[in-house]
Amino acid sequence: ERKRYEEALFREKENAQVTLHSMGDGVITADRHGQVEYLNPVAEALTGWHLPEALGRDIGEVFRTFHEETCEALENPLLASVRQQQSVKALRPTLLVRRDGNELYVQSTAAPRRSGAGEVVGGVLVFHDVTEARELQRRLTYHASHDVLTGLPNRREFEQRLERALKSAHAGEGSYALLHLDLDQFRIVNDTCGHNAGDALLGQLGTLLKGKVRWRDA
Repeated sequence: ERKRYEEALFREKENAQVTLHSMGDGVITADRHGQVEYLNPVAEALTGWHLPEALGRDIGEVFRTFHEETCEALENPLLASVRQQQSVKALRPTLLVRRDGNELYVQSTAAPRRSGAGEVVGGVLVFHDVTEARELQRRLTYHASHDVLTGLPNRREFEQRLERALKSAHAGEGSYALLHLDLDQFRIVNDTCGHNAGDALLGQLGTLLKGKVRWRDA
């Protein structure tokens, strides 16, 4: 009976290992102190850490994430799930810095692991690469809010930014300045040289403006 039990336990462990190795997501497990216990092949590829080198290391060293806009270091989701004793799911992609310094964007979920008595003994972190999807979304958002010719915010985006600035100013959150530029006799360029020349002039002007102002002012 003991032998049958051991064989069943071995098969269950083998099935779990096969499942973890065949998953399309990265999987990292760690103890309740955040010491890495396991990485599956996808996690190795995404983080740049091989399992033998990662074993026993702090998970914050292996899985380093930052806010995608402010680049502020974020609390490790696995440690957060252990601390809160519940599942933690990232609401938006986070910036993962690999071991070699390269960056990619990931979506992650973490959950605590419990003993048979219900005590939290560690956690599991599951994550996948969303860099391509995020870049596609960024391009779609950019093209929806920027003029194709000049690369500057289009009228709809300008009006939305102006509305946000007015609300912020009324709330006493900051002060703003609005600069209006008039292209003197621009119509002459279109009439004498054609619309292609006028478009080229607008494109050059957009490039010039973007090179002369701060990114947050454009």
